[in-house]
Amino acid sequence: MEAFLQSLGTNGDGRTRKPGHDGLLKERLKHAFWAAAITGVLMALMFFKPFDQWIWTVQSRMLPKDASGDIVLILSDQDLADPAHPERRIQLAQLIEKLDRAGAEKIAVDVIFEEASSPKADRSLGFALRKATSEVYTSSKTDITTKGGSAIRKIIPEVGKNSTQVSSTSYFDLFGYAWYLPAQERDGHQTIDHLSLILSKREPSFPELQIDYRFRAETVPFINFRDRTAINSNDALSAFVQGKSVVIANSQKVPGSSEAIPGHLEIAESYIAIIGAETLKNGGLRLILGSKIFLIVTVIIIGALFSTVLSERLRYVLYITAAFVPLLSVAAITWNIRIEPCAASAFLVFYSIPRTFMRRRRSALLKDPETGMPSLKALEHRISTENVCGNVVVAKIHGFEKVLKVLDSGSRTEYVLRIVERLRATDPALKLYVHSHYFAWIAEPSDVSNVIDHLEGMRALFAAPVVVAGQMIDIGITFGVASLVNGPKALASASAAAVETSEASEPIVVATEDLENDLQWNISMRARIDTAMEAGELHCVYQPKVNVLTGRMYGVEALVRWDDAERGPISPMTFIPQCEKAGRMEDLTRYVLQTACNAGRYFHANGQLITMSVNVSSILFADLKIARIVQDTLLASSFDARHLMLEVTETARISDFETAIEVLTQIRSLGVRISIDDFGMGSANFETFVRLPFDELKIDRLFVNRMVEDPKARAIVASLVRLGKDASISVVAEGVENEQELEVLRKLGGTNVQGYALSRPLSLGQAVRFGQMENELVNKLA
Repeated sequence: MEAFLQSLGTNGDGRTRKPGHDGLLKERLKHAFWAAAITGVLMALMFFKPFDQWIWTVQSRMLPKDASGDIVLILSDQDLADPAHPERRIQLAQLIEKLDRAGAEKIAVDVIFEEASSPKADRSLGFALRKATSEVYTSSKTDITTKGGSAIRKIIPEVGKNSTQVSSTSYFDLFGYAWYLPAQERDGHQTIDHLSLILSKREPSFPELQIDYRFRAETVPFINFRDRTAINSNDALSAFVQGKSVVIANSQKVPGSSEAIPGHLEIAESYIAIIGAETLKNGGLRLILGSKIFLIVTVIIIGALFSTVLSERLRYVLYITAAFVPLLSVAAITWNIRIEPCAASAFLVFYSIPRTFMRRRRSALLKDPETGMPSLKALEHRISTENVCGNVVVAKIHGFEKVLKVLDSGSRTEYVLRIVERLRATDPALKLYVHSHYFAWIAEPSDVSNVIDHLEGMRALFAAPVVVAGQMIDIGITFGVASLVNGPKALASASAAAVETSEASEPIVVATEDLENDLQWNISMRARIDTAMEAGELHCVYQPKVNVLTGRMYGVEALVRWDDAERGPISPMTFIPQCEKAGRMEDLTRYVLQTACNAGRYFHANGQLITMSVNVSSILFADLKIARIVQDTLLASSFDARHLMLEVTETARISDFETAIEVLTQIRSLGVRISIDDFGMGSANFETFVRLPFDELKIDRLFVNRMVEDPKARAIVASLVRLGKDASISVVAEGVENEQELEVLRKLGGTNVQGYALSRPLSLGQAVRFGQMENELVNKLA
């Protein structure tokens, strides 16, 4: 129940959480951080490049453009640079002369003559290039070597020494497309412009020239090198090339001269430079890197997180941004801008996945899975976000889980609906919230006495059983009430008040400040226990165990106490169950054992060979760890194991008797004796007594306190005393309160006594002095 109360608005230290904005902001920022981190790593690994380039491929098929026609292409289906065919170089020289006479502005030979052919053919081509009055350019190209380096392929001096050298290098992606070209390259101390720059008549503004493949290659004017009709006709050739830039190149039919571009699986490589030139003539393309788009989107999302207005509508901001990124990538190309959208899109996806999961999780928490009704979480959210007033009421249905265990799934729902019907008996429109056996609602503003009167009437309605699946089922109901002036804390306060209710004595509890303080202190108690042990706030007191015949104190029982600096003494009935829930029983037991054994040595040093008894919870007998704890403590304290008695409490909680027998047997092998505590009550029964190896039996105070007036209780005590004698084990009557009970015990043959009639629990020094008062004890017991 404590975890549930914490979920309704209190932290582990008892402080009330804010309505949720701060926690939600931290959660969102954490998700944004991880999304950004993952995206950043993938960007560093170039993971998004292929996806961005695929998007560019799609863009290139949208809004196609025609080439300007200012650049024309003459393609040869035979390799013009083949040194085995010198006649082709002679024919090329003749073509250059014709193009020059026809008025071509620029002539670019995009074929690399790396090898010499016949001297006549090389001199003829070189002479034609030198003689032309047009601007003449010959190509070079940088190739990546097999060792990862680079090498420049260029024309031999015999041919191209009097022409201007240009670069026709292209860089290709994983799809085999060239999306950008190097504006310039270095050849020693010489800077070489790319062919695209020369053809476009533009100066380089960026180190890389982006290519816009929306310019359709088929709209670039071209003729075939073998088309003699066009080439030999001066008028036709002049009309084709006059005032234009002419590129002479090998066609895709020549091995090594073809590449792929969007829309064409195989095309002459020179088209890449021509389309690059057309892109520059159109103003060029500017690339906005994915890192910048990612940064912009990240700033938008984080800015929305910190915005009071936008944070409440973050989902819509996310949707709009997610839609905007791909739309921007399409629209930007029309403005001659190319972007890399995938990193930003991935960030939005990585951020959306945990956010979607958390929204679905919260949505699930706002509904009860069994009935589909709003949960108490939904009520908490309503109180935190809406301006509600009045009182919050939490109804606790007693025995709810037991009833559900015996009903099938359909009947369980019917059972819950019957409860809902009665809760809505006076207001059919009452909005109810449910969590397990708790039902809650907001009562209209009124005096709390009126609310209590209404709840009393509601209890009367529940006095009659309900019929479910032909069975009559009684419903016990109690209520916790808290004012909504406390805001989000009201639901937790009402729930805490409901926990404190009982059908018999206090069916309606109104939350008060004291009750709330107790709740907040209790839910932080587990954490305080460790601090208390370190600070010495936990200590032991010692209650004497006396032989009534001799008047001698033969032993003491070490009882742990907690004196908190803030709240004063805290009952063991309060903090020991908390230790069990928090898994602190081993630490607490080790602490008490160590303290008790050290105290036992002090008794012995003062000449009192008493037995030291220590309570050990039965839950620790599930494994051999407690045996090791006892052994280690005896070694550390040097206390004689024969004088240590372990009192096993709540033996009904021992689930595995075989393991418990093994553990107790190992402890007894150390010389330690074992006692069964509170014998006669339900948890310490005869089965446990027979199956486990005990050396002492402690009669529960319930029988001891009643034996003076109740013959049955007296008979039980007498039988237990005889049982001890017959079984040859020690019998102790605990909780002896007065002289009459002492007298009855003497008559029944009981000899060992513990209780207020002789002494309350004492400090170590007081207990030592008590043991030294043997004569006074004898006189008192006489």
